[in-house]
This record gives sequence, structure tokens and C-alpha cells, in this order.
Amino acid sequence: PQTSRRFASHQADVLSLAISADESQIFASGVDHKVSLFTPLPAEAPPLPAAMAMLAVTLAAPPRAWVLSYSRRPHTHDIRALAVSAHPTSAVVASAGIDTQLSLIHTNAFERGTPTKLLPLYHASVSFCAQSRLLLHQRSAELRLWQLPPYESSVTPVLPRRLRTRKVRYMLKQAQAQAKPRPPSASENTSSAFGAPMPKELLLLKPKGMQRHLLCSALSADGTWI
Repeated sequence: PQTSRRFASHQADVLSLAISADESQIFASGVDHKVSLFTPLPAEAPPLPAAMAMLAVTLAAPPRAWVLSYSRRPHTHDIRALAVSAHPTSAVVASAGIDTQLSLIHTNAFERGTPTKLLPLYHASVSFCAQSRLLLHQRSAELRLWQLPPYESSVTPVLPRRLRTRKVRYMLKQAQAQAKPRPPSASENTSSAFGAPMPKELLLLKPKGMQRHLLCSALSADGTWI
């Protein structure tokens, strides 16, 4: 087939293409985390000579010219997949990529509509062993193992900044409510300048040769396996 027009709508490689069911919209996406919409210009019927018009002769319509209508960036990284639903009245273009989010936009409101984001399945970045008072914290490319101080219902331990999350506080409250308080041993007797107990970092794991982020981690119920 003959190339009618070349578009330079993306600043990097185009990885995905999708076309609507009625073939009136073409979507393109790629490395520049942008989704572009192409639509055809209205087709104009060629003028007919008078003799042909009298005979009601019709000519084949010329190829439609396509233009870039709009571009938007619903993702933060490369977009690897595109798909358009075949619903006759409320079709949706779906895009997905490295940011692990699924974005949905109605095709009839692509320029002004707000994308619907579907987040990936949630994975807790914190694992907790109440029996051994161990807390495993997962970050993007490392794992840290913390030894929590003995549970005391009247004293709240001072947490490092990276552990000051709602889930960690909730787990500590649950453990304090169920455990029997006892005095700390010599190795556990660490406190802050204000006298409150502080967790002790036991281990820092940075897997070698990691080219991507850590995806998941877990701590066994007895605290002996990571």
C-alpha cells in the first residue's frame, strides 16, 4: 500500500497501535508515555461531469486524509499496550505500561475526559512477626529488618522516619494489646534522647545485580525466614 502521510507525533519509539471498531479513530502510544489520537478529515465527493451526473454514475471516494487530533499523557512511563472496546456508544481506550497502572478513557471524550486509573494489586511493603518482634520493611531495592523493643502499652516506641506509616502503627498497637510487658534485655535496652524505646536495625539486604525494583517480600510467622 502507498504511504499517504507520515506523522511525527511522538518523541520516541511507538510501541502500540489500536483502531476503533468503526475505523474512525487510531490511537498510538510508546516510550514517551503519550497516547495520540488520529482522526480522518471529512471526505469530499469528487465533482462529477454533467453527463455522468445525469446517468447517476458515482466515482470511488479518494483516500481520507488523517490528522493528529489530540495527545495526552495518562502514564508516567512507557506505554506497552493499547486496546479499544467495541461498544457502539461508549467505547473506551485502555492503555497500560511500565507504571503498572491501567488507564481507561472514553473515546468520545478523549480530549477533555478524565482517565480512570486502575491501580495494580496491592502488596504490603511491611511484614511483621509479633512473636519475635521483627519487622521487615521493603523499599525499592533493599530490605531492612528491625528488632522492635518489648511491648509496653504505656510507652510508644520512637520509629525511624521510614517506618512511620499507618500500617506499622496499627500493628504495634495490636501487638501491645496482646503481649505481656517485660523488661528489655541488655541487648535490647536502646532508647531515644526522650527516654522512649527505639527499634534496632538488624539487617540490610541489597540483592546484587538488581536491575529492577523489588516486587514482593515476606517474613515467616516465626521470624526465621525472609
